[in-house]
Amino acid sequence: MTEMQDDPPLGLVNRNAEWMPPSGATLAAWKGTRIKMPWLAAALDAGRLAPFWERGDRLDGYVGWGLKPPARIARYWALARRFPYWIVEDGFLRSVGLGKSGVPPISIVVDDLGIHFDARTPSRFERICADHDFQPMLERARDLRSAVVRFRLTKYNHLPDIPPRLPPKKRPRVLLIDQVDGDFSVIGGCANRASFAAMLDTALKIRRAPTCSSGCIRTWWPAMSTAISTHSPPASPG
Repeated sequence: MTEMQDDPPLGLVNRNAEWMPPSGATLAAWKGTRIKMPWLAAALDAGRLAPFWERGDRLDGYVGWGLKPPARIARYWALARRFPYWIVEDGFLRSVGLGKSGVPPISIVVDDLGIHFDARTPSRFERICADHDFQPMLERARDLRSAVVRFRLTKYNHLPDIPPRLPPKKRPRVLLIDQVDGDFSVIGGCANRASFAAMLDTALKIRRAPTCSSGCIRTWWPAMSTAISTHSPPASPG
């Protein structure tokens, strides 16, 4: 993950890593990416984001957001032209507010191999986790984890803390975390609607995705059983 600041807090991954875009690089991206993310060039320490059809002798590589069809086309195009390609996604602690509402991120994930939520292919994040010596960082990692729990940090950090009201417990409860309809993290996790239907059979309560509870986008669940309660108010359940 790349923090939007000069010194990444763990010193693990930074803009100078050999697999990152070179400083001052010219990276081609789709017009939509360039318009919606004017901050992306600075976040990658790139010189500029060029039009997708930029001449090859003026490019250092291609960049795309996530695994949506335009990004997949960009990746295939980069491979065909023998250019490096970087996938960019939201950081794990993204912002105070939704990206769908236009709030820019305070951190992003950059990966030259794949992306962390796609279990079907390797990713740089996976390789770092497998190969890096984290022993010198364990104490700091524990402190960071404690801070995340203590301050109740989330990806978007914009909802009030409202504990859910649950009926008296008569049997074990199963909490399902909802996801945006068609989200690639579900596909990348090798799941599908049948998987969610199977989970629904034992679920008592569902936590909707923030972008769905805010009304920005459809939920993964097309219909709910009356036997299942839904925590749908925009809130961060305690």
